[in-house]
Amino acid sequence: MAAPALAELLDLLAPAIVLPMLAWDPAEVEPPETNALLAVSDAETGVRRTLWLREPLRNKWRAAIGARRAELHALFDAHSLPPFDLIDREGHFDAEALTRHFMECVA
Repeated sequence: MAAPALAELLDLLAPAIVLPMLAWDPAEVEPPETNALLAVSDAETGVRRTLWLREPLRNKWRAAIGARRAELHALFDAHSLPPFDLIDREGHFDAEALTRHFMECVA
């Protein structure tokens, strides 16, 4: 969801208790580690193309994910809604950390 639309939605949900959770699965947000051909489809147009995934493109990919992560955290922080990352950067889920997050946010 685009940041302006998400901000508007958060404003509408202000009377409710909202606990944002983000799922950053490394399999989805990390580019392949080696130079490789990658078939991609544009989510909006459905146009398919093939990319040669070299280091500069992998760096651009990681930077875009980092920028989106920072954008979401800033947006939620501006609404006093600290988000919880369901999956850590290594791909693990920590149930105890989620429980602590719920307890801290509701208390």
